[in-house]
Amino acid sequence: QKCPNRTLTMTTQSTPPPRRNNTHQQPPPRRYYALRIPCLRNIRIPITSLCTKLPKCIERFTDCFVYILGPILIVVASCIIIALANTFFNILLPTYLGGWKSPKGFFHTVLVLFLLCNVCFNYALCVCTRNKGERYDVVVRELADCMGFLYPASEEE
Repeated sequence: QKCPNRTLTMTTQSTPPPRRNNTHQQPPPRRYYALRIPCLRNIRIPITSLCTKLPKCIERFTDCFVYILGPILIVVASCIIIALANTFFNILLPTYLGGWKSPKGFFHTVLVLFLLCNVCFNYALCVCTRNKGERYDVVVRELADCMGFLYPASEEE
């Protein structure tokens, strides 16, 4: 078959088209950003970076928050215990029980002192108890078994 200005030939073997020598480079792939803060010198955080760093940031923030919150809660609990003891000895005992010299006041004072000493002793031991070691792992494993939780056998699990 003949066409004007072209000749078509049928071949059984296909040949690849000739390669072009591209000097033009393709633009880098567009990165999609999950967070863009224009007021802070155009800070942009890529999604891949956000996905890998966000859990670590959350874990670090939680650890720091708990380390700071622990002593604060210890002080708050101690203040509550002191305030309750102060309320009993300065308000309730003289007003309603007639002072500690009356039999009713004496027994209430003994009972409150006993409870106060036990609360302070148990609270101090709870604060000072370490959560590491063989005994701790055995107790936690037994507790997990009783509650039906799967407790990992090693750090990797």
